[in-house]
Amino acid sequence: MLHKLYYFLLCAVCMSKPSENKFYL
Repeated sequence: MLHKLYYFLLCAVCMSKPSENKFYL
């Protein structure tokens, strides 16, 4: 269940800050 939350956060960060894609890279 936590996987979904993690994915959601990652998607939000990627969509919110596409410029900082290296953050999760």
